[in-house]
Amino acid sequence: MNPKKDVTESVYYKLAGQIGHIIFLQLMFVISIFPIPLPFLFVKYEIGNFIFMTPLFFLVAPALAALSSATLYVLESEDVKHLGIYFWKQYRKLFLDALKIGIPVILAASIILIDIASMQKSSTPIFSWFFILLLLVL
Repeated sequence: MNPKKDVTESVYYKLAGQIGHIIFLQLMFVISIFPIPLPFLFVKYEIGNFIFMTPLFFLVAPALAALSSATLYVLESEDVKHLGIYFWKQYRKLFLDALKIGIPVILAASIILIDIASMQKSSTPIFSWFFILLLLVL
């Protein structure tokens, strides 16, 4: 005789639980980077405004680090509890380490974007491409 299995032991139930946890983590990620798109609603698209808002993009690096850490926690753990609290603890714990990697990457990306925007307005675009290539080589 086969004993009846509980509904919570089903593979589909566990898969649906993990998908729910991952969707919740995505929502936590969006909440953690919410200050980034908010200023774009109220300012014009200009290079000066982009330079002013570049420090907001530094929030992305710790949010990605916390998202990846919490996702690994969901995938490795059998019993996931207090996922939101775990996400914010990882965000706070990994904040400085993620900024060490994120700041140079974000600064390089912002320089490239500003160069491309100024290249579109200049009459000699070859010099702008030279600086973009120089930055990539650097």
